[in-house]
Amino acid sequence: MQPVANTHYLIPAERNARIEVEFNRPPGVSVWFQVANDPEFQSVVTHESTVDPKTIREFPPGQYFIRAKSDFGEGHETAWTDPVPFVVDRKFEKLDLNQAPLQTRVLIPNQPYPEAMYKADPEVVKEFLAKKGLLGDFFVFPRESYDEIHLQFSTSTKIQTQNDGAWPKGKLRPGRYQYKYQTTKKGYQPSNWSDPKNLEIAMEPPKPDGDIQYGTTAANGESEARWKMTPILYAGSYDVEISHDPYMRSARELRVTEPIVKAPLNGENYWRARARDPQGRIISDFSPIYKLKPNVPVYLAKNPPPPEPPARKPAAVEREQTRVDRSIEEPIVKAGWWAWFGLGENYVDYRQSANGNVSIEDSHLKGPSQYLEVGFLAQNTWGGIFTAKQTPGEINPTLKDGETLDSTSYKWQTLSFEGIRQKASPFSLFGTPVIYGLRLGIQQHEVPFIYVDSSGDLHMRSNTLTMASAGILAEWSRKRWTYYWLMRYQYPLTSQASGGAFSINPVFAFDGSVGTSYNITQQLKAGLFWYGQWHQYNFTYAGEDQTNTGFQSLFYSNVDLRLGYDF
Repeated sequence: MQPVANTHYLIPAERNARIEVEFNRPPGVSVWFQVANDPEFQSVVTHESTVDPKTIREFPPGQYFIRAKSDFGEGHETAWTDPVPFVVDRKFEKLDLNQAPLQTRVLIPNQPYPEAMYKADPEVVKEFLAKKGLLGDFFVFPRESYDEIHLQFSTSTKIQTQNDGAWPKGKLRPGRYQYKYQTTKKGYQPSNWSDPKNLEIAMEPPKPDGDIQYGTTAANGESEARWKMTPILYAGSYDVEISHDPYMRSARELRVTEPIVKAPLNGENYWRARARDPQGRIISDFSPIYKLKPNVPVYLAKNPPPPEPPARKPAAVEREQTRVDRSIEEPIVKAGWWAWFGLGENYVDYRQSANGNVSIEDSHLKGPSQYLEVGFLAQNTWGGIFTAKQTPGEINPTLKDGETLDSTSYKWQTLSFEGIRQKASPFSLFGTPVIYGLRLGIQQHEVPFIYVDSSGDLHMRSNTLTMASAGILAEWSRKRWTYYWLMRYQYPLTSQASGGAFSINPVFAFDGSVGTSYNITQQLKAGLFWYGQWHQYNFTYAGEDQTNTGFQSLFYSNVDLRLGYDF
């Protein structure tokens, strides 16, 4: 006698399987049946008797075996049937929450907070904002649709796990964050990781707080003005712009460490402000433009002019927005693509000795040199740079009687591919942190070389050197100016020659640069840079009819004007 049973059941999450078993047995005969977790029936789940031809029982997920026997009464029973296996499995469904619409920009409100919060440690402020419920429902998924949310930020390989839909408390501060997330629920397969998401958290800009106060009017008509702004959480200083023009053209720029402004004023004035954190990083947009109530001279005090209607904010200002600096939680480093192109003048000092009896020395100015740089820095502060330089030159050495040089012109060409990492240092100048970093990569140089043949004649050749380079960099910005510094050490990896075999034994190789740029607009900039290279090595050059051995020193110093663009 065999029970009728399926072999594999799929059930929805968080439910048991209702399994119907039908017994083929003679009419009126009862049936004993057993269900166990093993074919030997050592772990019996149920042992029952029934006179019904069918029975229904519930089973949770697992591997099962069922067998039965007929009972004719008075101790007359058949043998057990062979075990019949069946399996109960969850019907796993994949959660599909990874494309949910989420906020991309959030303003922390500028409202009255406890006085102690404005100077509190950032960790205390984050704890306070979390308790107030800021971004407590950032992930807008129905609560019953997940058990946990996994988060991974672009600046870390660590995965954070939480069981609610709040934005992480540790990230409740101004900055730009890139992240991805995954949701899980018992009985379901985890969702796919979402596409990278971006969130910018900024402070609502400062607002006027009370009336302006004026001091005594000086002979030139200026009065010392004083007015307050609403304080901003996380703020360490404020940028204030003051102008006679409602469009803020030719504005004066002030930096204050408290939300109080003092400045000598005359005539009609307008102002706006934004906040920075204690490290000098911008944490809010500029405020709307406010008109300052003008000072009333003493002789007009008895007959004040009628009040003016409120000034309408110009349309151009309504569209204006200053982007919050990219925080990436800690450093504020400008991310994105950029490009430079430059032209300049070059100084070269060329020295070479060969075979103990040939000495070549020359120095000269030559132009125009050409420079191209394209770079990218991701929000995790890692990136890459490609540079190409072409430096023309001319060698006119003093020749001995009978010596000739077939060509005096050459081009020193350099290509480089490098990885870059930048961070903001804890050291600041005038409230702005110094950016520092590393550049590691490969440089390929096509450099001039003079070959001496067996007749004593000189031939201009070019050799190719592939160098590993490692360097450190620094940048510092103030207002529209940015200052740059770079120093790299180079070590040769391979050497090749045109018209011969070339090998070198390095002595010294480095390059470096200093410069400054001015932002004409938010994206367009112009700069003046110095760049230098210095290579020294012993060489062996196997030419057509003899081998040259000796020493070569190549030094060039380049000054160029560059035009750059931040995309």
